[in-house]
Amino acid sequence: MKFEVFNARSIKNKLHDLHCLLSVTKSDVICITETWLNSTLPDYLIINNNSYCVFRKDRIASKVGGGVCILTRNGIVNAVLVSLPAKYANLEMCVIDIFTESCTIRLFNCYRAPSTNRFTESINYTKDMCTCITELTPHNHSILIVGDFNFPSLDWTADNCLKCSDVSCTGLFLNLYYSLGLSQFVTESTHGNTILDLVLSNDNNCIGDVQVCNPFSTSDHNTIKFDVLTCSLPANDTNFRPTYYDFNHADWDSITAFLDNIDFDSLFSSNQSAEYI
Repeated sequence: MKFEVFNARSIKNKLHDLHCLLSVTKSDVICITETWLNSTLPDYLIINNNSYCVFRKDRIASKVGGGVCILTRNGIVNAVLVSLPAKYANLEMCVIDIFTESCTIRLFNCYRAPSTNRFTESINYTKDMCTCITELTPHNHSILIVGDFNFPSLDWTADNCLKCSDVSCTGLFLNLYYSLGLSQFVTESTHGNTILDLVLSNDNNCIGDVQVCNPFSTSDHNTIKFDVLTCSLPANDTNFRPTYYDFNHADWDSITAFLDNIDFDSLFSSNQSAEYI
């Protein structure tokens, strides 16, 4: 299946551009953030007779902006909506299950607005988002998490485990990232010089041919295109559990004591190869 992810900066004001895209794209699943949609625009006007099914989560708040939706190609993608628990009604998150012959993929499309000077509000939203994803993550499915998360300070080429924290938005998201054993597949900037739009999965083998492409219409975010290959996580294996390093619960005192007993000066002066050491 071919996927496409982009920040639209108002689908409502760019319907003609969306209809042109839907008429020519080869993508089977399109995930859109910042749709700016509300109840005044019905689904049939979004797709304009193009062969797609619409799943959407509009912003509840009265202010303009936000919102997410997922478009799936009819006849190619078999998908159903996963309802968010009522306590997470404030989240701009759309979740669906996609069924293939070999597996089920749970897809999360998320938008997290940039952090503002209302620090408590940003922390609470990020905490709710991460908790909701955790609660809706099945033990026997591949999961795919995409969207615009607005974490410009994260360097995805580095190990960020030491930045895990419960007192910052970035730290809370990294707690989720490591606890679910996720990998992040976008390696090029999507907005200016930063990677704000992400593609994450707990299945390293199911994502391929990731490309950062030109923005949709007049959006200031680049589009991400990628393929979802045959999942390597079994659909019916109820005993499956993802494997990951749980750094939050490591016995750091014992690790420190073990490392204190190693003569690193002698070890690294021996000119042995890294494999030998």
